[in-house]
Amino acid sequence: MIGQTISHYRILEKLGEGGMGIVYKAHDTKLERDVALKFLPTHLSASEQDKARFIQEAKAASALNHPNVCTIYRIDEFEGQQFIEMEYVDGVTLRKKVDESPLKVSDAVSFAVQIGEALQEAHSKGIVHRDIKADNIMVNSKNQIKVMDFGLAKLKGAMKLTRTSSTVGTLAYMAPEQIQGGQVDSRSDIFSFGVVLYEMLARKTPFRGEHEAAMVYSIVNEEPDPVQKHCPEISPEFIHILSTALEKDPEDRYQAVSEMVRDLRRVQRQSSKVSRKFATEALLGQKDTREQQSISPEAKYEPQVSSPEVLGGGARWWKSKRIMGGASVLAGLALFYGLYQFLWKPEPDRGSVPSFQLMKITQLTSNGKTVAAAISPDGKYLVHVMREAGQQSVWVKRIATGSNVQIIPPAKVEYIGLTISFDGEYVYYVVREEGKLLLFRIPILGGTSRKLLEDVQSAITLSPNSKQIAFARYYPKTGDFSVMVANEDGTAERVLASHRGDLWFAINRPAWSPDGKIVVSALGSWAGGMHYSVVAISEQGGKEIPIGTQKWAELSGLEWLRDASGLVMTASEQRGSPDQVWFLSYPEGVARRITNDLNDYTSLSVTSDGRMLSSVQYAVRSNVWIVPGADASKAVQITSGRDEGRAGVSVTPDGKIVYAATTGGNTDLWIVNQDGSNQGQLTSDPSPDYSPSVSPDNRSIVFVSDRSGIPNLWKIAIDGSRPQQLTSGGEDYNPDISPDGKWVAFRSWDAGPLMSMKVSIDGGDPTPIVEKSTSRPTFSPDGKQVAYLVFEEQLSSSRRFEVVDLENGSIVKSMPLPATASLGWSYPIRWTLDGRAITYIDTREGISNIWSQPLSGGLPKQLTTFKTGLIYNFAWSRDGNTLVVSRGDVTNDAVLISDFR
Repeated sequence: MIGQTISHYRILEKLGEGGMGIVYKAHDTKLERDVALKFLPTHLSASEQDKARFIQEAKAASALNHPNVCTIYRIDEFEGQQFIEMEYVDGVTLRKKVDESPLKVSDAVSFAVQIGEALQEAHSKGIVHRDIKADNIMVNSKNQIKVMDFGLAKLKGAMKLTRTSSTVGTLAYMAPEQIQGGQVDSRSDIFSFGVVLYEMLARKTPFRGEHEAAMVYSIVNEEPDPVQKHCPEISPEFIHILSTALEKDPEDRYQAVSEMVRDLRRVQRQSSKVSRKFATEALLGQKDTREQQSISPEAKYEPQVSSPEVLGGGARWWKSKRIMGGASVLAGLALFYGLYQFLWKPEPDRGSVPSFQLMKITQLTSNGKTVAAAISPDGKYLVHVMREAGQQSVWVKRIATGSNVQIIPPAKVEYIGLTISFDGEYVYYVVREEGKLLLFRIPILGGTSRKLLEDVQSAITLSPNSKQIAFARYYPKTGDFSVMVANEDGTAERVLASHRGDLWFAINRPAWSPDGKIVVSALGSWAGGMHYSVVAISEQGGKEIPIGTQKWAELSGLEWLRDASGLVMTASEQRGSPDQVWFLSYPEGVARRITNDLNDYTSLSVTSDGRMLSSVQYAVRSNVWIVPGADASKAVQITSGRDEGRAGVSVTPDGKIVYAATTGGNTDLWIVNQDGSNQGQLTSDPSPDYSPSVSPDNRSIVFVSDRSGIPNLWKIAIDGSRPQQLTSGGEDYNPDISPDGKWVAFRSWDAGPLMSMKVSIDGGDPTPIVEKSTSRPTFSPDGKQVAYLVFEEQLSSSRRFEVVDLENGSIVKSMPLPATASLGWSYPIRWTLDGRAITYIDTREGISNIWSQPLSGGLPKQLTTFKTGLIYNFAWSRDGNTLVVSRGDVTNDAVLISDFR
């Protein structure tokens, strides 16, 4: 066939042959591109069943649109021969890649994540591959995975092409239930995926036999050799992932490939961070001091909220840990890894610091929807908030029996925090209702809620006698960040301590000491680079005394142990590291880990005996999507990492996408074509780079960077070269370049309370756009006006934007936006190309879409119709015809940490 022309395809060479087809490389003479053509073998052409299976392969693969799945262009027939036209992959099979040389563990993890994401896409469409093996996976010249050969795929709702007892597939990769003729589902693919993963590390399959019967016996009855015999450097968490995927019983495996991918990403993230840290120490001979600088640019003014509607606009976008609750992670992984760290690595004597040697972690919820939790003082109950379909409800779970009772029904609200009274009788909760943050109290087993106070912007802490409460509040008009005290019934409210400018109290729950004499809070500072420290505030007079000298990148969830020996808290030491649970001794201020794993933790509470604490683990994913004409049905995902676009996206004049992505614990700028090709990294500074804005002449990118120790505006050439600092004040964010390319609008803390400013594209002295607290300024298409969000009122009640005329400074429009509009500090607003409307993110029933508010008035208009997922960021192409969005999801669950003392 080589040299022949089939239809308009010139056959160039034979690529391979299998039971379900022969594949040739061909040249499409119409579109002038190389493709792969798969022909049904001659000996199968007479079988109607095989023809149907051949067609089913085309249907299965063509239903998928994913960068790690080989694209099917069409199915056709020429002179009685059916063939499938598909993407030509310039590369080798994974088998050949493994046979050529041993894979690095990091490469194996990278390949595994991509294979898993391809399977995740297939399973989400009801497609089970049933023949995952190293020969059906290609690795292209850019080390990108392409999963192929869906000839045996089982499609949900498709006609049955094999008998129930038939064993289609390749024996060495088959799951036990597949061999035994049992029910085959997505978990069977997970087993085969585990075999491939083992093969990448050991260079051989885990189950072996001299003949077919021996192979069957091995798969069904025997355990494989420990993979660490062949790959000694493999980590314990990787071993856990592999062993879970290869469980004989489908019920004991990962129940969804998304769970496996999530754990693989954690391994990938952790290994990248370790490599970066060790490289820095090797070059400098010491730890890079920038790793100790806190980089929480958004956290200091974002309340501790827990709903998906604010994800990405709150505490820092690359972690959003005050925003969302925990990830659904197997408790066994956390327990295994935590014990491994603490038992294997000896710690120096820290005096009275607890040992944590017998710590246990138990998962208390498993729905992935628990966004906040608190344990009762006696350890019998867990009060938790569940998020589902855009609504939140409050439940009480009896830990011993697992029984669960709803005490507050689902509603379209956001719960900020939970606090249980010392006698275990009441639950205090802060909830966002219709733009207001309100404090309520309800009996722990249900009853009537009583409103106590308004504008409470964090969870509350109770004084030891339960007669007073303390909480955090931000005042937009003055720029003050305050720790507040009030009577338990909401009366006699007063400021205990307050800061503004280069010092600020985090908008997180403070902690009242057991003796009632001090309230502890997280204090942010610009000195020596942004960071947080723990300070004790005298209940009488407000005097502040530091507890310890350590600087933290993130710090929240402060809770006292009732014996006053110290506090527990969630914190991270350096940028990009997971938030772990820590113990901080008092008064010495010596810090020591309680957890030491790959998870993020938030929402802490402790029992009165100090033996148990509850927390929430969480995970966030975001990727860049192209949406032609804002038509969600045509949306295509073009990146496949863990955290991409959430910290900003921008479109170049020639249609490329510049976006921020977090890889290896660091956030940098990247660029990619709209079809996902030619992905390239633009910045690589150890400090985070984010919020890109591309100039209209396609020469420059203005972005935010912490390179000077404080977030300021920087500029680079479009190829990432020639970095230049544009501003040098205190905390500048969200740049937007004017249509003529001469000015940059941005929001800044330099002049006091948050204000919209502008500066020359070449740098210089910034000037205010308006003299009041505003955010997210963006130029109109003609450059004559600027739209911005208004934050004159208290943080909880702002839901409007204004438009100012730059020539005379007059306000030409002031319009409200719906309560469902995502208007946090980091969410963008964008003009339409014709300048007649403002577009924004709106999240309803847990699903985000882009909406438009006409400046002429009237009701907002929904532009996209996504049925799932959250949108974190978006931008329009220069011609207004293409929408670029960062979309993803979040999972979170409550855990119980016991015997940590």
